[in-house]
This record gives sequence, structure tokens and C-alpha cells, in this order.
Amino acid sequence: RVSGLKDNQAYADFLSRTFSGAPPALSSLRPGFTRRAPGKGFSYSNLGYGLIGTLVEKPSGDRFGDYAKRHIFDPLGMKASFAAADLPDIERLAALYLWKRGAWRAQADDFRGRRPKSLVPPRYKPGHNGIVYAPHGGIRVSVLDLSKLLRALMANGTHGKGRILKEKTVRLMREPQWVV
Repeated sequence: RVSGLKDNQAYADFLSRTFSGAPPALSSLRPGFTRRAPGKGFSYSNLGYGLIGTLVEKPSGDRFGDYAKRHIFDPLGMKASFAAADLPDIERLAALYLWKRGAWRAQADDFRGRRPKSLVPPRYKPGHNGIVYAPHGGIRVSVLDLSKLLRALMANGTHGKGRILKEKTVRLMREPQWVV
């Protein structure tokens, strides 16, 4: 469903500023909002996931990546991160390639076994701009570890003897949001 958010040039400019070293506050992205009421159509938007990441940070006081690690990845025994610099076995990370000028060229995560510098500024304040963790698709995880999360979702948010999501939350996640 349309959330009232949209990906546009203002969002692209905001992303550039976000990853340039001094992330602007998410509240500075007013042009990323539409005049349409939520639920009145469909338009995919990465911006919504940045907003969710920021909303996770605000009440918890944790950076989004730290929150995900403590509340999801560690309880499920996953080696996963939203920051490549935090992965234990960086030499096994696959690069993302793009076909450009007649050849496949690495466009992301081509670290050649060297630990990258974190994209999250050291003095980043949680609740300011959760997009720095790329919650819209920046997770680095193996297929086997991702299956641990999928199994927990299939088990209504439980794993082993624990729970990572409320049953009601999983039910809401499974509801159709848009039918054409």
C-alpha cells in the first residue's frame, strides 16, 4: 500500500548525503512524502524501511544494526549484519556485480578479503537517520542463516525455546497489503 512516502530525486540526494559521512536527520526529507493518504494505491518505497529503522532506534536507544544483532541475529544463531565491516568472515562475502560497458563490474562489497571501513559514522546518534544501516536491503547474510529467520517466521515468531516476534506481529506481516 502507499504509505505516503516515495522514492524520488530528493530521496536519491538524501541517500548521497547520508553516505557522505555526516548523515542528515531523516526529518529533513520532507520532499519524500506524497499528498496521498496511506493505503490509497501502490508505490514501492525504500524510504519506508529507513523510517522503520529510525523508529526502532528512537525508543530503544540502540543503533539499528546493534538492535537487529541483539534481538534477531544472535538469538537465531545467525552470522548476519547490516554493516559489512562487522562480519567475521569478510573474505567469504560475495560482491554484487553490474553489467556495464560490456563487462561485469563489481559495484558493491568487492572488498577482496580486506575489512572495509564502516559506513556508519563513529558519532552517529541512534534515532537520527536509520538509513545508514540500509534496512531497505543492506543485510549481509548467507542463505543458510537467512533460512533460520524464515523458519522463525514460519513458526509464528518462535525459535527453539525463544521468541523474536509477537504472534500478532507475524500475523500482520502475513496479511495481504495490496491486491490487484
